[in-house]
Amino acid sequence: MNRARGPTIGVALPADWWTIDLSEPGATRRSITALVARQVDRSDERAGLRRELREELGRAAAAATRAGGHFLAVSLMRTDDVAIPATMAVYRLPHPAGGLAAVEAQPGSAGQWVATDGAFGRVIRRVRDGDGSPALGAACSTVAEYWFDPQDGGGLVLVSFSTPAFQLKDALVGLFDAIVATIRPYPGPSRT
Repeated sequence: MNRARGPTIGVALPADWWTIDLSEPGATRRSITALVARQVDRSDERAGLRRELREELGRAAAAATRAGGHFLAVSLMRTDDVAIPATMAVYRLPHPAGGLAAVEAQPGSAGQWVATDGAFGRVIRRVRDGDGSPALGAACSTVAEYWFDPQDGGGLVLVSFSTPAFQLKDALVGLFDAIVATIRPYPGPSRT
């Protein structure tokens, strides 16, 4: 099991997930480089694939950082030698007036939220389907968003999962629920 941390929270991830540290650009590059080295062999004929993967992960990491992300996690899970792609991003966002109720009241999201209890109190979850990533060859994707308030004055936490494995939606949402259930307070500095 991997442990990943962001400001005030810690999460237990399955052992076959890789975390990408977004705390500073050098750490992000090192995380991505190590992931690519693990996943793609060093042969000359695979150089283009390694470069594309580094660039794609770099773009995803940069977008997550711009949006307030603290770390990304990438699923390396396999079953019957088939990859089960999924990503997780953890964000710390300003506390809107109205808190979680304001998140639930977002236009077009009525009736899409399910509430549960977590280590920080109320957790709301929305699962939605959308267009998939053409780069991943997926026509559909599933996004599961989990919001909660650590009540430490630092804003809301958004944990966002995405997968193009639309046919595994129910099983993966169950896994995402289980991962979010491991989130606990973490008093130390942010690192992955």
